[in-house]
Amino acid sequence: MELTQSINTYRPLLFKIAFEILDNLKDAEDIVQETLIKWTSMDRTKVANPKAYLVRAVTNACLNFKKQWRHRMECPWSMDISEFLPSTKEVEEFKTDIDHQLRSAYKTMVKKLNPLERGTYLLREVFNLDYPEISEIFEKKKDHCRQLVSRAKQRLEDQKERFNVETQQVKKGYEHFLKASREGNLDDFINFLKEDTK
Repeated sequence: MELTQSINTYRPLLFKIAFEILDNLKDAEDIVQETLIKWTSMDRTKVANPKAYLVRAVTNACLNFKKQWRHRMECPWSMDISEFLPSTKEVEEFKTDIDHQLRSAYKTMVKKLNPLERGTYLLREVFNLDYPEISEIFEKKKDHCRQLVSRAKQRLEDQKERFNVETQQVKKGYEHFLKASREGNLDDFINFLKEDTK
């Protein structure tokens, strides 16, 4: 996987993990950005599983950050922390930027993957479902699901677009995806994916 493609693929997952740990948009983005900068400058040929490596790196960085922050908060002098907090405008701009990136990535996926490839890829790579679960959802054999995910990864790296998509189609799918990402409830999204493959 090319460097740019790997960053675009893993950034949403890494941000989701960082935000869940830190519960702060700016800190989560900073941690993810620092991790990806280190990732671009290191020898990646020795990393067997980039996704697992990056997830572990972001998790460790977040835990270290929380530990350092807790230590600063326990200092005996008082501190005005308002200067460290992002303004409302910064938060809104950040949320808009993240939404734009996610929407663009989702649209690219719709153009390159068929519904079954897209569904298995999202449930496996973004929501970390196991293959037995994915197999049961789509009523396909586990090996077939593995092949679909593998094929999806290859096609996402390919520059060619396979499908013409309607704006409404992308919007509906993206809204289900975003709701599942934010709320952690996959039921509606899974139902949408199953309907989409019929």
